[in-house]
Amino acid sequence: MDIARKTTNGVTISVTSKFEEQMAQHSETPFNFSYFIEIYNESEFTLQLMRREWRIFDTFGSVKQISGEGVVGEQPIILPGGKFQYSSWCGLFSPLGNMSGSYEMVDVKDEDHVIKVSIPKFVLCVDFIKN
Repeated sequence: MDIARKTTNGVTISVTSKFEEQMAQHSETPFNFSYFIEIYNESEFTLQLMRREWRIFDTFGSVKQISGEGVVGEQPIILPGGKFQYSSWCGLFSPLGNMSGSYEMVDVKDEDHVIKVSIPKFVLCVDFIKN
């Protein structure tokens, strides 16, 4: 399993992804991937994740931009030295693609202190392409 990792403004994002063949029968897209994200707050600030932005690239040429509040229905608060983790999924029409994006976080003691954190680009690839 490949791991993508990036540190921005004292916050490290670690991402792993996995092809989920069994999800195809329950989805509009033939190629579905789960991804697991760990967010490590290595800054001195207590941070709250307010928004996310995703860029999803499908090798058939489509690019989706997705944005919204929080992640998986939450706007988690992450203490200095703490972490938050979650998993989600993405469907593609091609067997290969990638995702990248960013989180907008605020210092809970000073909401005017907004921190943008990059989510590293990670590959979405079905198993038979890797072989």
